[in-house]
Amino acid sequence: MKTISTHADRSDVTEACRRFVHNVDYLESNPMVDNSKNMEIILSNIVTSCHLWEYWISPEGTVTHVSPACEAITGYKPSEFINTPDLLLKIIHPQDQPKMSEKFRSEMNLQSYESEFRIITRSGAVRWLEHSAGTVVSDSNVLLGTRVINRDITAHREAQQFLELTNERLQRSNQDLEQFAYVAAHDLREPLVAVAAYLKIVERLARNEINGRAGEYVTRATDLVLKMDSMLQGFLSYSRYSVANGSTDATDANACLNEALSNLAFSVKKSGVSISSDQLPSVSIPASQLLVIFQNLIGNSIKFRKSEPLKVHVGCVQLGSFNQFHVSDNGMGIEPPYLKRIFRMFDRGQGISEPSGTGIGLAICSRIVERYGGSLWVDSKPGQGSTFYFTLPVVN
Repeated sequence: MKTISTHADRSDVTEACRRFVHNVDYLESNPMVDNSKNMEIILSNIVTSCHLWEYWISPEGTVTHVSPACEAITGYKPSEFINTPDLLLKIIHPQDQPKMSEKFRSEMNLQSYESEFRIITRSGAVRWLEHSAGTVVSDSNVLLGTRVINRDITAHREAQQFLELTNERLQRSNQDLEQFAYVAAHDLREPLVAVAAYLKIVERLARNEINGRAGEYVTRATDLVLKMDSMLQGFLSYSRYSVANGSTDATDANACLNEALSNLAFSVKKSGVSISSDQLPSVSIPASQLLVIFQNLIGNSIKFRKSEPLKVHVGCVQLGSFNQFHVSDNGMGIEPPYLKRIFRMFDRGQGISEPSGTGIGLAICSRIVERYGGSLWVDSKPGQGSTFYFTLPVVN
């Protein structure tokens, strides 16, 4: 006999199979028993032990058998479903009835399908069912009818809905926090700019009166204000890349690299760096954001170079659905304790104060690639150089 497959908990299926083997062995050892009738009872017990509500539809379109499990799921007895063929349609949730009416017509026409819908039980509770229907034929290809199996998936659907709701709330909360951070950083810049302006006025007006330690304090205060303003600007830049935005059409990585080198032309010329690259692919990321990544990584190679001539190489290999880019150099390298710290906001790593910078560039790069499903990491040996890797989606 050929039939459809169904789903059940593994423990239930194991117990059902154990019972099936036990009963079949008994039937085979007792030839006087009516095997056909008892086999029907055995199969019915298997379905019941799996908590599956099964019913059979004859080739003529009438319901001929309903398993006892229907009462545990719906509150209605098997006889009620047999005597009232449209009872199942009546207890379906009103919002799901339109789609299931068509499905049931297919069922009565002995067609196979699967669906999920809600029912309202006798007690008024709402439950979710996984509904599977399939035609059953004998080994000689004679149509025997349609086998329909309903499985209670209420717990699964409720857990799924709870997870979706939690994710939605978390996403909304993150968006609110990002917006707050952006507004806060923007608003904090205004008084800082004003303080810096007043300090410069004081320094200019009292240039002849302020000297020695007092003048040093004014200069130091001005530098600290400007440094904080620079950090806030970096924070604002980081906030702009908090979500994946902009067009994700194919972006030519070669063009982005050339533009980054053009923007870094003064530093490239001053440092005497030699930059080479492979032919790069197109990627699914806005060009402006890929430009930021190239400019930061190459700019860092130039900043943290040694006295010997600097060499930088940019390449890429495809790994499945992602392109893995790399930017390698023969610069200063990074000490092992700082390999992860350098991707944090305002953490410049290695305890250095020079070269200048806010220490937010790598955090921005990491934020960008993560928003498009990629990742950013570094492999480095102190005194020998570093290779930064980042992955971005392949253009479909």
